[in-house]
Amino acid sequence: SQVTPWPLMAINTALTRDGMVQSFGSTSTGCTDTTPYDWTGNSCVAQGGQFEFDVWDPSTTRTIENFQDGVLPNNTYTDMFCSVQVHNPNSGSVMTMGGDDGLGNGNNPVNGPVGVTSYTVQQGLRDEAPMHYPRWYPTANAMPNGDIVVQGGSVRGVSGPGVLTPERYTPNEGSGWTLLTGAKSSEAYGNTQN
Repeated sequence: SQVTPWPLMAINTALTRDGMVQSFGSTSTGCTDTTPYDWTGNSCVAQGGQFEFDVWDPSTTRTIENFQDGVLPNNTYTDMFCSVQVHNPNSGSVMTMGGDDGLGNGNNPVNGPVGVTSYTVQQGLRDEAPMHYPRWYPTANAMPNGDIVVQGGSVRGVSGPGVLTPERYTPNEGSGWTLLTGAKSSEAYGNTQN
């Protein structure tokens, strides 16, 4: 296939249940790069997932004229950069957990947030029940029964400490998130690199 113009630097990309491609990872700086697809890349975007994300329908050919048509605003309280994405088998949504706290507590972009978002074409991007612990670059897995387990990550970016207790997302039970205190581990999730 040919190179497809993309409106942002897609740090995270997921194929949605209905065949769309959701991505985020940068945001416009407001300038106009006259050669955004040369080998140096688009110099008019900056790291971040706080303001916008992109949804592309691969059945529509992207061109220089229409490549920004799928850019949508991020109206949630979570900056999705430095997060993890996983498919929620129960809802069919792409869930994004953690990231940067550029929009939340203290507005510090190297702190992890508790924010969780979900995306479907029908409902768009929306907030979900927050996790118990903030997480910067966590790991997540969908379990065979449909639960989602998120583990690891850092509370304060590269300076740590690590988040020692995993959490399980069960949307049909209580607030949605349960701490897995029996799986707490400083050896697995401690203060060193996550």
